[in-house]
Amino acid sequence: MLETHHAPSYYLPPEDVAATLISVAGETVCEWKGVARYFAFAAGAKVAKRAAWAYPRPEADFARLADMSRSIPD
Repeated sequence: MLETHHAPSYYLPPEDVAATLISVAGETVCEWKGVARYFAFAAGAKVAKRAAWAYPRPEADFARLADMSRSIPD
């Protein structure tokens, strides 16, 4: 997806990611996409904090992003 004012972002189905997503505190709001939840990305002994995000209930114009959140743990 082309994002405003920065490089494209890639939204992938969580089941296609070979790492563990760990829900972390905090949310942000995008005026176009809606409320984003954040996750740490863990692979082996390495953890990247707030390295992944999802829009579980995006605004109507971005409804396809909800599919990229369906199997993320709470």
